[in-house]
Parts: sequence; C-alpha cells; structure tokens
Amino acid sequence: MMKLRLKNRRGFTLVELLVVIAIIAVLVALLLPAVQQAREAARRSSCVNNMKQLGLAMHNYHDQWGAFPIGAMHSQTPGLSRNLDRGSSFFVALLPFIEQSSLYGELSDAAAGGVGNTDIAANVNGQVFDGQYLAVLSCPSSPLPQMSDPFTTTPRGVMMPTYVGISGAATRGGGPNPDAEPTYKGVMASSGILVPNRSVSFSDVSDGSTNTMMLGEQSAFAIDIAGNSIDVRSSNSHGAWVGSTGSGTPGDGAWFCTNFQSWNITTVRYPVNFLDATAAAAGGATGVGPEDGANRPIQSIHTGGANIALTDGSVRFVGESVDYTLLTNLANRNDGNEISDF
Repeated sequence: MMKLRLKNRRGFTLVELLVVIAIIAVLVALLLPAVQQAREAARRSSCVNNMKQLGLAMHNYHDQWGAFPIGAMHSQTPGLSRNLDRGSSFFVALLPFIEQSSLYGELSDAAAGGVGNTDIAANVNGQVFDGQYLAVLSCPSSPLPQMSDPFTTTPRGVMMPTYVGISGAATRGGGPNPDAEPTYKGVMASSGILVPNRSVSFSDVSDGSTNTMMLGEQSAFAIDIAGNSIDVRSSNSHGAWVGSTGSGTPGDGAWFCTNFQSWNITTVRYPVNFLDATAAAAGGATGVGPEDGANRPIQSIHTGGANIALTDGSVRFVGESVDYTLLTNLANRNDGNEISDF
C-alpha cells in the first residue's frame, strides 16, 4: 500500500517573530504622535467652538437687553454679612442663551447670598447647580478639574469653567488706568466688557468690537516653586456662578478696594501663559493668590498661547509672545490705542 507522506510545515522562528513585533512597535511609535496631534486638533477646535457659542450668546443677550450682561454682580441679601453677599456671574445671565432656559428657570433671585453663592446652606440654588456640568464652559483639552470640591449644598460639586470674562487691564497704554482700583489682593478694572456691577453696551466700545477682548481661556495648571500643579482660574473653588462681594464698580468712587472680591472675571495684569504660581504662594497684592482671582492670567493647555473671544464674536489664538501692551490694549474697550496684528 502506498503511504502518503505529509510535508513538514515550517513555522515562524523566534527571531522572525521578534522582527515582526519590532516592526509593529516602530509603526505604532510613528503613528501615535500623529493620532495624538489629530485628537488635540479636534479638542482645540471644540474649544474654539465653545468660545464662539459663548460669544454668540453674548450678542443674543445684547440684542434682547440692549447691553452685555454684568460681569460679576453683587447681591445685598438682608441678614447676611458682606462677604457672603456674592451675587452671580455673567455665566448665570447667559444660561437662557446657551440652551439652558430650564435650568435658569429653576433659580431663585431671592436666594440667600445671591443667585450664584452655592457655598452656604441657606442658598436654595445650591441644589439647582448641584452636579450641573455644561460642556460649553469647558475646554476639552484641559486637565483641570471640571467640578469643584463639594461644599455644604453641593455634594457632587459645582461647575468650574475654563473661560473667563475680561474686565479690562491694570494699565492703559503702558501707564496708569484711571478705571482700575486696588481690590482684595489684586487690581480690578472696569475698562473691559465684563465688569463688576455694571453692564457695558456696544456704544461703550469706542475702540471697536474687533479690537476688544471679552473672553479669555484659563485651561492649564500653574506651577509653584516646588513644582506642584496649582489651579489659578478666576472662578477659584467657588465655581462658575458666583459674582462679586463688592457693590460698586472700579473707578466710580464706590468701590471699597480693601475687601471686595470678584470671580469669573479677570483684569489683565500678566502676559499670556503666565503660569508662575510662586506669585500666588507669596500672597500680597499679586491678584493670583488662593483667595482671589482678580488678575489670574489668560493661559491655556494649548501649545504656544491661548484662545480669546473678541467683542465681534470672533475667536483668535493669541501667542504667548504677544506684546504685553498690545494685550492690555485688547483688554481695554476705550483706550484709543492702535491695535497691530497679533
């Protein structure tokens, strides 16, 4: 009988397998940065779109009310101490214009301490804002916490935005700004678009809407002298909704400069991507300390600069090497200084 002879089948040798694995590893190493760059480009585009939506909401608010929202509002609630009367931020006013009318409708204007003060149990709005996360207020690239540590009435925390309103600059054309005053550990101005206790309209923007900032980005950690990552957003740990403890407006003679604090707005005092938190640790009148966000810088996780929204609704990327005086010119709405390309 004829016997069938099976052919020997030769498998891969160990060396061949190692070569194949090495080739795959090289391909992955080559492709991974490209994939990461594509993902970051998509996140950065989403950040720009968020700011455009906020800019559009600002315009729609202006169309309805004849002015932009008050940047940081004080609330004088009977029976509470001054430092608890924190009012609400412009983010609260924008809620109906960013598809959050139902959330806005749940809020009580008569809440103890003001609409946005979720730090005290007496404020019923703490339960409304409890755990509310709005993607439009947050850069998707940011490594910063999206929600604050829990307070008395917010067991799941309160929204922490990565965007900030611009209240002006600490200087005007390189010199003193008459519409800027000392405030609690910093300097607060009313020469921008979103200022304490006053609404600004297009007619107030004599420099032109294409030459004036209204929003900036704050999406990166700062670093202290020990190398620790420090969160230096203007919302501080109080969240997106809190406004101001001050009842006046800087430059109007009623701003009680020693004690007033404002959140979710910033007065430009530092260059773009100033991320030295050592100044915060030093305390004093730096404006970037642990208690007050009066001068927390425009900065971002995006390489080389940060996004800003101009008053015309457009969004621009401002490089960290931009001239500081130019940056202050952009922050002030009425200084008459020429804006060069940036």
